[in-house]
Amino acid sequence: MNMDSSKEPLKTPSQDAQGRWYDLLSPTQVLTGQEQTTTTTTISNKKKKQSRNRKLQRYSRKLRKQGLDEATILMYKRANQLEQQQKQQDQTEDVEMEEIIPLNDTVTLPGPYNPQQKITKRKRDESAKQNDTSIITSLSQLSMKENCKKKKKRSSSSSKIQEQEQEYQQQDKENGKEVEENMIQFNNNKQTTSLHYYLNATNKKFKQMLKAALVGSKDILQWCKLKDNLHYLREHTRLLDRVHYLKLEEDLWEHFTIYGETYHCWTSSLSKTIIKDNKLESDFKVSKKSMEKYRERIKQQKQEAEEQVEKHALLLKNYQHQDSSVDEQHLWAAILALVRKGQHKLSQNYEHRKKYFKNSAKDYSFVKACYDCQPTQDEVMSMQVIWQATINECKSQQNVDILKQHLFIKRIPKSLDYLDQSFSNVEHTLTRPVYNDNVRTTISTRHKKIIAQNKCDLMTLYISMAETAVRGYYQYAENEKKKLVNRMKQDPLRQEFIDQFIQAIEQR
Repeated sequence: MNMDSSKEPLKTPSQDAQGRWYDLLSPTQVLTGQEQTTTTTTISNKKKKQSRNRKLQRYSRKLRKQGLDEATILMYKRANQLEQQQKQQDQTEDVEMEEIIPLNDTVTLPGPYNPQQKITKRKRDESAKQNDTSIITSLSQLSMKENCKKKKKRSSSSSKIQEQEQEYQQQDKENGKEVEENMIQFNNNKQTTSLHYYLNATNKKFKQMLKAALVGSKDILQWCKLKDNLHYLREHTRLLDRVHYLKLEEDLWEHFTIYGETYHCWTSSLSKTIIKDNKLESDFKVSKKSMEKYRERIKQQKQEAEEQVEKHALLLKNYQHQDSSVDEQHLWAAILALVRKGQHKLSQNYEHRKKYFKNSAKDYSFVKACYDCQPTQDEVMSMQVIWQATINECKSQQNVDILKQHLFIKRIPKSLDYLDQSFSNVEHTLTRPVYNDNVRTTISTRHKKIIAQNKCDLMTLYISMAETAVRGYYQYAENEKKKLVNRMKQDPLRQEFIDQFIQAIEQR
């Protein structure tokens, strides 16, 4: 046998699957001996991964396992981040000192000659990035497209959704001026509709409230026995209730504009990121012009409501008869007393909202005063850590006051009811005939006293825990404040703003 005939011819890179390569080259390339290489590289431009702080992530995960809330976790994370940045700055300063003053006459060469600057990078498989199709592939394979993706047809539902979105955008542009006013009305009606309960009461309940509102209203109750008279009385009460409601509304938004002007909430506006980071209430995002328009609308509605009350009062003559008549002044006084008593909770709610708007405007001005000092990023983080520590301190103090009040009233919370479950086992054992009645009573009373004493001891323990939390948060804020002052003293450009910045932080 001939050994050469049994061997297959080796395929060179210029050959195809059938061993022919001259058919794949042009005549000029055959003469010159050049080979045609077709390379199609598809490099996917991947987004660079953001560098993540692994230590900070592990630290936050550890805090979540301890059961802390997100605000406290954010406070500790910011403080830890500031400490890491300070350590990095110290390390860079040490490196700079080593470069200026070489130790032991050793010279650190830059670039690859410095072993400290060498970074071992992970090698990636380049075959995954580049799909080279050289002349090894056949003509049939070269004719096929690579990485081709079929275009998906747009469904009718997606086109309809886009058309609806365009219509909504056009409507928003047309009605952009009225959006803020409608938002004010929605926030108001959401809180006030549930407080007009007395208008929807039954006739019997309505008469009882009328009797309790004014002394000596027997003649009015006698006059209300007729259904028409009672219907007239309820309608007049509803109209008068709307007048007083609009007066409360007018007074509220008048104080709102006064607070916004005195604390400069509209003249010096803060950005959305600052409002979000410092947990400010966005009450004054409504523009001053829209607020003035809304107040004018309330005035018009109040005038219309007062005119309706006057017109409705003139209709009382139609309900006055010889058999059933009532004194007009006495009737109006009774209705007014009923409305004021019915709107007592509503007026308290409006007084609370006035205080809320005032505190919100003050808070806005305090944060603006802090940012007027032009703080750096580290100073902003320290400022937010101090504020979060004071918030947690106030919450802990509130918890202390509540627990002390419960202990004084002897109102044990339901979370300690699990101690009473042990008494069922004791009762079961005491049912045995071995124990007589005297022994049963003594053991059960002693067991109840022990449970009550344990509950009181646990309450005192919770109070002491809350008090230590108050002291801990206060000390945490003071330490952060000292760090902030020391950091600002080291910077000569920030030494002028130390007193002003610390005072603005403490005011909030």
